[in-house]
Amino acid sequence: MIEALCFVAAAVFAVIVAVGAIARASDGVCMARLTMVIKFCHVPAYVAIFVLGILFALSVWGILFVVVFVLFDCAAIGMTGLIGAAAVYRNYREKHLPAGSSVLFGIVQFVFCADLVACVMTYARSRKAARAPRTES
Repeated sequence: MIEALCFVAAAVFAVIVAVGAIARASDGVCMARLTMVIKFCHVPAYVAIFVLGILFALSVWGILFVVVFVLFDCAAIGMTGLIGAAAVYRNYREKHLPAGSSVLFGIVQFVFCADLVACVMTYARSRKAARAPRTES
């Protein structure tokens, strides 16, 4: 029961953060940094779930646990991907990222392992663009 409540709370938080980013409640660089922190904080959990999944897969009785672990991984990727895609969108709207990179980074936010690379690149590019002097044309 407590796991379900935690999942619902995390999903609601992810939606609130994503909607806030789209509604311009925070800047793109801050959102990109938040995404990077969230995704890197999940790495130990993914490693633990992977190791436990391998251990449980060795037993016939552990297959159910493996399925549950995969579902938890998919839920975590979905929630952090939603926040990451919102950060990419916010940076696109602030003209920190071009359209092509925004589409690529937005999609990759939902791909396991590649999302870490995408969130670091999004943060680096958005920080660099935010620090660059703007020229009005």
